[in-house]
Amino acid sequence: MQIDLDNLNKLVSKADGIFFTPEGEETLIELYAIQERVEEAITAAKAAILKTALKTDPNFSTIQGDKVKVAYRVYGAKYRIDEPMLPEIPKELYSVKTSYSVDSKKVDKWFDEHKGLPIGIIEPERERVISITLKGDKNDE
Repeated sequence: MQIDLDNLNKLVSKADGIFFTPEGEETLIELYAIQERVEEAITAAKAAILKTALKTDPNFSTIQGDKVKVAYRVYGAKYRIDEPMLPEIPKELYSVKTSYSVDSKKVDKWFDEHKGLPIGIIEPERERVISITLKGDKNDE
């Protein structure tokens, strides 16, 4: 697969055209199509590397080149609690976490009624970012 970098740069430079012309929308669609093809290519490359690696060494875990490291590893917790068995598990083998979360709708109602936030609740600064989704896409919200 060849990606025309000149064309890619041209698409990026025209991306803000969505504000002025219908072609701007097509520019974004084309960029997302390129992204999807690249992601599919990376997935296929990983599968090919894994197949060759396991054929070469069934215990394969890592290979390093000058600029790239490929690792075959597991992610996530090594163990987990079987909750129905919790009373049987020695207490020194696990820890308990408590977390708190704000009910935004109730705080909004409080704010409206009392013209301010309750003590202990703060409103952090949140960064606004551009979000682009293609309609009908699996990520379309």
